[in-house]
Amino acid sequence: MATAKLRFSYIAYFIDYVFYKRQKWEFSVPIQVGIGLSQYDYRDEDGKKHTIGQSGILLYEPALSGQYKITRWFGLGMGAGFRIMLINNKGISSRFNSPIYIFKIKVFFGEIYRSIFLKKEKDSQ
Repeated sequence: MATAKLRFSYIAYFIDYVFYKRQKWEFSVPIQVGIGLSQYDYRDEDGKKHTIGQSGILLYEPALSGQYKITRWFGLGMGAGFRIMLINNKGISSRFNSPIYIFKIKVFFGEIYRSIFLKKEKDSQ
């Protein structure tokens, strides 16, 4: 008896539109559009891998996200959205429409760079 595994993988183009930014707070609308594959994989009694029902998918993930800048260099954020399958695999009964949750740990590399290197330039003048 073989057990099949449902696989769902994609690569996405990501845009994060910031609509509110103050000293410590930032709110944005992250949007992803992805393309990929979904399929069933299983191994037969001889251990040979088989794939069935493979087909392309297209998805869209709008969300709302916020973050708080804890220090000059680090921040924490969270958000929520929904995955919408624009093109789903007709060969698989499972649908991947689903809520999504976002948890962020932000590192502000620009601030770190300015703190370390620009301070040295000022000190050397």
